[in-house]
Amino acid sequence: RLNGRLERLFVRNAGEYVGAGQAVFELYSEDITAAQQDYLLALKSKNRYGNADLDFARIAEAARNKLLLWGMVEAQLQELEQSGIPKNSVTFYSHYAGYVMEAPPAEGSYVTPGSTVLKLADLRTLWAEAQLYVSDLPFLAQTHEASISLPYFPGRILSGKVSFVNPMLEASSKIVLARVEISNPK
Repeated sequence: RLNGRLERLFVRNAGEYVGAGQAVFELYSEDITAAQQDYLLALKSKNRYGNADLDFARIAEAARNKLLLWGMVEAQLQELEQSGIPKNSVTFYSHYAGYVMEAPPAEGSYVTPGSTVLKLADLRTLWAEAQLYVSDLPFLAQTHEASISLPYFPGRILSGKVSFVNPMLEASSKIVLARVEISNPK
């Protein structure tokens, strides 16, 4: 969303659990500092020139929405309004809970709009990919249940539901791929 430099990482390792609302990184960004200044100026103008030709209330609201879209939260905006001083570095919080799938970039790294800082995965539901022979497809049409055994868990059978069957047949092997969703209670 922004250009900036990762000042501080609160999450550093792949496999680490991140809760919704947890601080994940602090970003130094001139863009967000300028947007905070715009918001404060619009608030001051609204208070000073309330019924002027320009609708400063709408300008202030637009500046506030820009900050929210860029990732600031209500508490940060309230703190900004009370202090009247923009911050050069802003802490960003996770909107979702999950496990970190890749280690984030190092502190001091620069990010641009579209950069990925953190990849999270919700592991409450897992996917297993199965290869089915065409001759097995009639059995799949009768039930969407599947039992899965894994070589590294001998004797343990996992139950799941078939959520997707690829409509494309691999011509060379006559195999169809299917996705099975498995509930992961842990």
